[in-house]
Amino acid sequence: MRKGALLAVGSLTGVLALLSALTALAQPPANPPAQPPAQPPAALPPPGLPLTKPPAETLNQRLARVANLTEEDIAKVMAELGPAIQYEITHGRQVGFAGLGTIRVVRVPEHRDLGPNGQPVTIPAVNTVEFLANEQLKAAANLPGAVPAETVPEYRFNPLPQQAPSQRTPNTRNPGTRIRP
Repeated sequence: MRKGALLAVGSLTGVLALLSALTALAQPPANPPAQPPAQPPAALPPPGLPLTKPPAETLNQRLARVANLTEEDIAKVMAELGPAIQYEITHGRQVGFAGLGTIRVVRVPEHRDLGPNGQPVTIPAVNTVEFLANEQLKAAANLPGAVPAETVPEYRFNPLPQQAPSQRTPNTRNPGTRIRP
């Protein structure tokens, strides 16, 4: 058990070190070169410009190229990432990723709500996993060319879901015509 826990912590440390190395800011060289450096490709275009087509390489291929590792090494890290995060959140820790956000466990207390038949029911307390995206990720998701994986339909409250909506005219109050003596 102890060996497995040490392996998981070591794997998590390796993954976090790899991710922090990939997302670290570039440092200028100590002695600037005689010729002006070529412009590196920007990760995100400036606001207002559409996104370009995604590259043909996969995430694993891109990480291997940027980190100067083999694809097999990246595949091993990706395979260990899920279990390592599960281990960390099981032990009450938050897992942060530079440039992405934080994964944590939150407790939803017992509460009352309406059940499927409209009757009040008590919902038991439960732990749930929450991902808090940072500002960089939110900005990237809202660029003009970003394509959502799914569009959530708008919410409309329907108090009687089994019935068709009424076709009556709205209730407008008209003054009465009755005259009292």
